Amino acid sequence: MSYTKLIEEKYAEAVKGIKEKEEWSNEPNTKWYKYIIGLPVQLQICYLIVVFHNQIFNGGFHQYFVNGYGQFAKETIDALKTIGALKKAELLEEALKIVNSESYS
Repeated sequence: MSYTKLIEEKYAEAVKGIKEKEEWSNEPNTKWYKYIIGLPVQLQICYLIVVFHNQIFNGGFHQYFVNGYGQFAKETIDALKTIGALKKAELLEEALKIVNSESYS
């Protein structure tokens, strides 16, 4: 099985419990956040990195944060470090400092 196919399968498994509800992405710490944080660690890492990759390559850091994924920034940084993507983790840390200059948690 190719890496791409494996990633696609694990991502599909990670998102199968996400409801297509507007409320899930309106505010931080919603059901969406709790669902993702509650995933088994391998699925959580897959979800966070696939979303990060797709958002950044489609619309940049602006799109990542505007679309609500910034609520997962700290977890995504950890996920990137876990897979050895240290430069990407560093870039996300810097972007987070810029958009979160007040250090909100």
